[in-house]
Amino acid sequence: MLINFLKHRPTQEGKSVLALLIVFLLSACHPVSTDEKTGKKVFTLQVNQYQFNIPKGYVWAYDRGKNGTIIGANLHALYPEFEPKTQKNNDVFEQIGRGGGRVITFLINGPNEGRSISEIIIKRLNENKEKNKDFKKGKFYIYPVRDEKKELMLLSPNGHDEVYFYCGKENSVPFPSCRVRFYFNEDIYISAVFSKTLLDQESEIIDGLETLINSFYRPSLTTKSQGQINVN
Repeated sequence: MLINFLKHRPTQEGKSVLALLIVFLLSACHPVSTDEKTGKKVFTLQVNQYQFNIPKGYVWAYDRGKNGTIIGANLHALYPEFEPKTQKNNDVFEQIGRGGGRVITFLINGPNEGRSISEIIIKRLNENKEKNKDFKKGKFYIYPVRDEKKELMLLSPNGHDEVYFYCGKENSVPFPSCRVRFYFNEDIYISAVFSKTLLDQESEIIDGLETLINSFYRPSLTTKSQGQINVN
């Protein structure tokens, strides 16, 4: 019907109708809604039973989920205020070297294959135990890993941590970065990557991300099925 309609209309009018239809269809399937709490345009991220309403400026890539939600979202924020990407700060986000060392990228993840973060740390240490070359630098205990361009950095010896930093070595790449994993709650962990130049501010980064992600979290919209919790 639409094709016949366009065939029998003047070219310009047909193009206008088609353009309006495309805009309508895109807006109908675009997974963006308005958050009732803040009034902002948000993506709804579903991680298992947990729901997070994330303003558009924090999302730079995602996969579509069900019922207008997204999954597998790649997120970013500008340190130290944990700002979203806007027209005003777009140039900073586009700078090489993670926005001049200020852009933090992060993921909100579900259970980590049944292993806790501390178990991952112990496994990494056991894999490298024969090297026995750990040393302390500042407040970090540093352990070698199989990738000679990387190092495992902990805040306490022997892996009694719930947080670890997997970092590139200086002079191994132009802009070395660190990956950190930590818990948001018992079911959710956060994985973040930031410039190694910010490593000494690791507690501020973790606290800031926890605060930011908590502002996204919508417990009233988070449910579990029969036999599980219902958070309201």
